[in-house]
Amino acid sequence: MEIRKIQFDSEAFNKFSNCFLNKCYNIHEKLFDNIIMLLDKIYNIKYKKPSKYTLKDYKKLMMTYIKVKEIMPIANSQ
Repeated sequence: MEIRKIQFDSEAFNKFSNCFLNKCYNIHEKLFDNIIMLLDKIYNIKYKKPSKYTLKDYKKLMMTYIKVKEIMPIANSQ
């Protein structure tokens, strides 16, 4: 998780994320909505959809998704 936090806080990642949030918002909004739906239906994790996704929302949503998809299976396998 610490490596992901460093990645999400990097200047390159922030520039890239701001670019796609500004230029391709409609596409990414659908992707974020699908991730929220997946978290709710499969993992029973409630995430309140914002009126408009921001960089902060994107980072928080992705950290939650990474935790349940990557980290928890590893932790549960031991």
